[in-house]
Amino acid sequence: MTKTTILPVIRALGIMLIVLWSLGIKAQTNNSATLIWDYQVGCIEYDYDVKERKFFLESVDDSRCIRVCEYADVNYSIQGTNISNVAWEITGGTDSGVSGSQNQNAAVSWGAAGSGTIKI
Repeated sequence: MTKTTILPVIRALGIMLIVLWSLGIKAQTNNSATLIWDYQVGCIEYDYDVKERKFFLESVDDSRCIRVCEYADVNYSIQGTNISNVAWEITGGTDSGVSGSQNQNAAVSWGAAGSGTIKI
């Protein structure tokens, strides 16, 4: 009479799951896209009325908008799953080049101070 055990089967399934997990294979994927960029500034206001100040306190305001300096060159990129042929519409700056297999990267040379937008 032979004794059968389920341990080798469980071990094999565990090894297969570890291999699939290490390869990044997932049963479900998130279809969201994220815009990233490589340069931004905040608004800093100084109080110059005090004549003998030894240090300055900075106040950087948060905003929903991304702020950059005038004439700045900024690289933008869309990252995520299921990205297909990105169309960039830029106002207030110049498209310095779109790259990537799905046009997911854009270089923008911003113009003079004011407002500008990117639509994707």
